[in-house]
Amino acid sequence: MKLLIVGAAGQVGQALMRVCADLHIDHIGLGHEQLDIRQPESIVAVLQREKPDYVVNAAAVSDVTLAQAEAAECYAINRDGVANLARACSAQGVALLHLSTDYVFDGQLGLPYTEEHKPNPQNVYGNSKYEGEEALRELCERHIILRSSWVFGPAGNNFFSRTLQRVRNGELVRAANDQISCPTYTEHLATVSIAILQQLDCQSEPPLWGTYHYCDRGPTTRYDFARTIATTATQRSELPEAEVVPVESAELNERAQTARHSVLSTDKLFFTFGIRQRGWRQGVKRAVEYAANQQSSHDLNGSKVLHGNG
Repeated sequence: MKLLIVGAAGQVGQALMRVCADLHIDHIGLGHEQLDIRQPESIVAVLQREKPDYVVNAAAVSDVTLAQAEAAECYAINRDGVANLARACSAQGVALLHLSTDYVFDGQLGLPYTEEHKPNPQNVYGNSKYEGEEALRELCERHIILRSSWVFGPAGNNFFSRTLQRVRNGELVRAANDQISCPTYTEHLATVSIAILQQLDCQSEPPLWGTYHYCDRGPTTRYDFARTIATTATQRSELPEAEVVPVESAELNERAQTARHSVLSTDKLFFTFGIRQRGWRQGVKRAVEYAANQQSSHDLNGSKVLHGNG
């Protein structure tokens, strides 16, 4: 089994690369500079050169605020880029696993969303991802759409990394106490993605293509998520205790409307592939540890440079 990871420089792409390396899976990862999915001919050339069995698409405009401000760019990647990948993969006989989001739902259900619930996105990001899903379903039969929620990790610009930086700086952290979902650690999402492909690679019948949900275990609020990050970070690095304040979403003046309750049901994934959820709190511990080690390494290297210049 050979994988081509698209969007390998992003937070999920980096996690996919690490998981593949740990499992000794043949893989190649390409970031935006190596493969621009807005250019169909570039995709075809890469597929013909690398001859992967599966493509994993982790490329996306995922910053909700940025997507709202730069809608054309967002649709060019999240919708049109996915369509380009789907056409090329279908023509070359390559299966495609595409990562999507809970933002395709409006958050009004009040219960965990299953794959059968009708999407109703409320902002540019969610709508672009949903239209990308629809393009993939139409253009490439051999596909997996894997939706997740509140994806976090030590790399990239996400709720975890922003909260951790505020804690380190001794700044006040304000987080919504009326938004509920399940945080999902990048490493867990990457591991699940690879596990799905490994099972698909081992069996041809019955066909298991389609849409699935995965998120880490345990619904929580943004406030409790932030508080867990802050507590874990202060315990790990002996930082002063951070002040985390619960607020209503309206007080945050967010440009893009955000779903209030976007918990995903993972039953279909479990009954199809036997994949169980992992706990997001364990993911927070691992992410904080990873970030602390990265900072220590950076500080050590900086000290060496400073000493050498002296």
